[in-house]
Formats: sequence, C-alpha cells, structure tokens
Amino acid sequence: MSAATLAIATAVLVGGMTGPVLMPQAASAANLARVQTAASVAAPTETRVVQTSTDEGKLTRGEKRDVIRTNVKKGTLTTSVRFTGKNKNYVVMVKQAGSQSTQTKANKTIVLNQDVSAGEVKIVLKRAAGPRRNANWKLQQTVLAPTPAPAPVAPAPAPTVPPTPTPTSPAPTPTSPAPTTPPAPDVPAITPADFGAIGDGVANDTSAMQNALNSLETGETLTIPAGKTYRHTAVLKVSKPGVTIAGSGTLLATAEATSAVHLAANNITLDGVTLAMGSTTKRWVAFEQMKLRIGRHDGIAVRNVTVDGSAAAGIYVGGASNFTLSDVLVRNTNADGIHMTTGAHDGVVRNARVVNPGDDGVAVVSYRNDGELVRNITVESPRVEGQRWGRGFSVVGGDTIRFNNVYARDTAGAGIYIAAESEFNTYGVSNVVIDGGTLLRANQQADSDSADRPSPDKGRVVHGAIMLYNSQADQRISGVTVRNITITGTHPQGYDHVRVASYSAQVQERLEFSGIHISGGSDYLFKPIGVPAGAYRTIGWTHEGAGVPNHIGW
Repeated sequence: MSAATLAIATAVLVGGMTGPVLMPQAASAANLARVQTAASVAAPTETRVVQTSTDEGKLTRGEKRDVIRTNVKKGTLTTSVRFTGKNKNYVVMVKQAGSQSTQTKANKTIVLNQDVSAGEVKIVLKRAAGPRRNANWKLQQTVLAPTPAPAPVAPAPAPTVPPTPTPTSPAPTPTSPAPTTPPAPDVPAITPADFGAIGDGVANDTSAMQNALNSLETGETLTIPAGKTYRHTAVLKVSKPGVTIAGSGTLLATAEATSAVHLAANNITLDGVTLAMGSTTKRWVAFEQMKLRIGRHDGIAVRNVTVDGSAAAGIYVGGASNFTLSDVLVRNTNADGIHMTTGAHDGVVRNARVVNPGDDGVAVVSYRNDGELVRNITVESPRVEGQRWGRGFSVVGGDTIRFNNVYARDTAGAGIYIAAESEFNTYGVSNVVIDGGTLLRANQQADSDSADRPSPDKGRVVHGAIMLYNSQADQRISGVTVRNITITGTHPQGYDHVRVASYSAQVQERLEFSGIHISGGSDYLFKPIGVPAGAYRTIGWTHEGAGVPNHIGW
C-alpha cells in the first residue's frame, strides 16, 4: 500500500476508534513541512490608529475631581494626561464596565494603556494629596486595533522532509517562578466634596450631592464622611444598580415637600448614614415626602441607618423584592415608622427600632386599589417605643407574614393589630404568625381624659393590647397564630387585653392565641365580637400568674 493510500485509510479509521492511531511517517513529514512553511511566511501582527480624541479643562479649588466620559472603539486605549498646577502628584483612573480600572500617580504627565471594548469609558482626574490648588489638564486618547490581515497566498509545494529522530529521553522541564499578583490599586474614596459639596449643614448641597450619586458606576461607593451634614432641598435619587452609599455623615432635608431619598435601582446598599428632616408643618402622604423610599427593585439592603424625622413615613418599601432592613433606627416621623406595601415581597426586617412614630411602628399594608398583596415578609426583633398615634405592629392585608420577638411600649392603639379594613379598602389576611415578645402599657389613646392621650386632639381608640378586626365583607382573616406574648399594664380603659371583632359577621377563622401571659390593666382578658366560638382557640394563658382555662374552637 502506498503512503497516500495508507494516509486515506487511516483517516477513515480515526473517527471510529477510541485508542491512539499512528500516522504514517510520510504523511507526518508532509504535515510538518506544511507547518514549517506556514511559520516561515507568517507576518508579525500590525496595528493601526482607529480613533483619537482630545479634551482639556480645569480642576478648580472647589472640586476634588473631574469626570470625563467618552465612547471608544474596541482596541488598546492609550490615555495621556498633562497637568499644569502646583500640586506635586495627580491621579488618573480609567474605568469601563466589565474591565478593571487602572490608575497611577505621577508629577505632571500620566500615561495609561488598557484594553477596552466598544462603549463608554470614564476617566477620573484628581489630586493625589495636599491642598486644593487650581490645575489645568489636557487629555489625549488614542485607540489602536490590529490591521486586517491580507488574503492568504497558497504556498509552493513543500519538499519531503526526513523524519525527526525521536529523542531517547524527555527534555527537562524548565522551572518557572510562580506568578505574582500585582497589588490592588489604591483607589481614592469618592465623596460629595469631590463634586463641590460643602457639608456644613448650611450650604445647599443638593446639586453637588445629586451629581455625586449620578457619577457612581456599579461596584463603586460614595462615602458620606463623619461630621459632615449635606443639606438638600430636592429629592435625592440613586439610580445606578449595585452601588453603595456608606458612612456616618448626615443628609439633611429642609424642604418637607421634596424631602425623600429614593433608592431606584437593583442591589443598592445604604449603610450607616443618617437621613434627617428639618421642621415639618403637617403629615404628608406622597412619595416625595417618604424620608427613605425603596422602590420596585430587587436586592436593596439598608443597614445601620438612622431616619431622624420625616414628613411622612420614615422608611417606605413600595413593591421591592428580596430587600433587607437591618439595625435601622427610625424616630419622630409624621406617619408610619416602617411601611411595607404595593406588593412588596420576600423581605427581611431585622433589629429595627422605631421611636415616637406618628402612626404604626412597623406596618404591612395591602391596598386593593394597588392590586397587589404584600407577601413573604419576616420581621425579627423589632422595637416600638412610644407613639403619638397608631398601633405598634400591624398587618392590614397580607399573606405569609411573620413577626418574631416583638417589643412595644406605650402604643396609642393596640400593640399588635391584624385586620382587613373596608375603611381603607385593604385585602384580607392569611398565614400570619406573631411569635414571642412583650407588649407594655398598650392602648394609651383609650384614656377618657383627652389631656392624657398621646394625641390629645384626637378621639379615644379602644383596642386593648392585641386586636384582630375585619370590616371587609368579601375578605377573610384566616390562619393567624399569636403565641408566647407577655402583656403588661394595658390601659384599663382599653378594656379587653385581646379582642377579635367582626361587627357584621365578616369571616375570621383558624385563629390561635397560645402562651399569652397577662398582668396589670383590666380584668377583661379576651372578647370575641361577631366571631363564632369555633373560629378561635386560646391555650396556655395565665393572668397574674394563675392559669386560665383553655378554649379549643377548632
């Protein structure tokens, strides 16, 4: 068989074999010749300039940085910046989504090279350290890309090359030093001062703050420094996903009609900041007046934040999913402390403390006009301390809601309130668990002497410590468990410590109250109104330390 015939036969067999196949020697030599010929005619890769641009500007004393945005083509970007000023060192950062930013420090001229894809590039210019002196800068950018290769030319026939002798022993493998990872660049913190904010609580920093928020890219952090108070007179909106606003400084709103901070993108983190409200004249109700508004977005996290005053609700969660509120302090609001509504779902509120709210402390509310039910919410270890109006913890329309280890003292109405209300056209309630906690001196608004009520200008509210209430004819309260609650010192004129009311036979069913321990207040422990005995059970109660007979209704 000829070498050519053997090569063809081998090619046919290769596809169906699982073991190694030996290529005939003549065919191997020809292949080697072709490889060597191709290597000998290959030309080095050439590049060409595909884009150039220039810009210039001035870094003034009032600015800590300049930000330039350009659209580039794919290739290798060379960025050259020449500074003219009295500072010793400057910083240039080149950033593009999906690629690592680079930076360097130098005296006057900085040159950076970076591979980029087609799209927007952000260049940040700033002083490295020292006093803020005026500095002029000139920027030049060049993009290089490979020159398209010419059409290939068929090579001349290659001579037969004798086979290379097989070495008798393998060549030693050279030892290479382990690769080293370069140190991470020293990325300067981004602060409102970089955009001209003063932070003395007097100057109007609205524009500078909004510009700072707008400058952020995914993964970046805006630092609100300790001791700084940035006054704003318009709503501040965070609209870039995946950014962080952190620090122990303060954002102070002084125009109550436009006093909100609005988190309006996925995966935003707000950490450690105080959101303060100046004086207010009334209770407001619009989005622009919610001190912290969390919009219909996913994965937002708020932690260690203080809300100090609000024209409306302190923290308003409207339609958000997979959100987390942890270790927040909300005080002196004109409406609810924390209000979750408009189909908010799959959220966790952990260690929230609400002091002196103008309405409910922590509320879940599902309005039928919104067309969405709040669902899958867990509230861990919340505290409500003092109250001008409202209830401590409320679920007014919602499904699969759980409160654990609650504490409320001196509430105006009930400490725990679960309802479907025709008055506000809400949905019904299902699968709610309140497990563990203390209700101290609930229902202070029940006092017959108006001067002794938390809101002397408003009428009496008679709830007791725990109240379930249904006034919606076509909605149900179903599957509610309240257990392991200590009730102490409910206002005597609140009458019943636990009340279940449906004044027109609206449906309430499968209600369980277990492990309820009552002391102080009135001697009326439990009162059902318009609810059949088979709808509820009371198990394991005590009153002043003595056991109370169980009632097994279902």
